[in-house]
Amino acid sequence: MAVPEHIRKIPRPVNTVVSDNGYKGLKRYAVRERKGSKYVSGHNPQPQNGKVIGHIINGRYVPLEDDCGEK
Repeated sequence: MAVPEHIRKIPRPVNTVVSDNGYKGLKRYAVRERKGSKYVSGHNPQPQNGKVIGHIINGRYVPLEDDCGEK
């Protein structure tokens, strides 16, 4: 599912990407680090996403440590 443009434009750390979990709730939009890319011979490089480092909650980026008391 595509992430709305107003969600993608919220300030967040460099080299991160926003992904849509697909369910309704506070943690719908996860912010993931961009790990790098994988080159497949004969094809274009494929981006690789890393772990979740935070969420977009109520129009702002919330790091995972501050996100509802989780670690």
